[in-house]
Amino acid sequence: MMVSQKRILDLIWLVLVIATLGSYGVVGVNFAGGFGFAFIILIGVIKAFLITHYFMEVDVAPKVWKVIFSALIITAGLVIILLHFAA
Repeated sequence: MMVSQKRILDLIWLVLVIATLGSYGVVGVNFAGGFGFAFIILIGVIKAFLITHYFMEVDVAPKVWKVIFSALIITAGLVIILLHFAA
């Protein structure tokens, strides 16, 4: 059975809302070594990936754009986490 595009977008939207609320709940938790911060950034990277690929429709763009956007999102997340732990 095929799942309609609207149904997929509804599910992605629900995942984004849950991830937002989940990251808000993690803010007050003090993990050792700043891992809470890294977890929140990881959630942000996943959310950025979902938004660009489903709502900005990068998934139907040429492959080079998919690679560029994915690399940009992953690189930005890694740089932020590395700078946090280096400080």
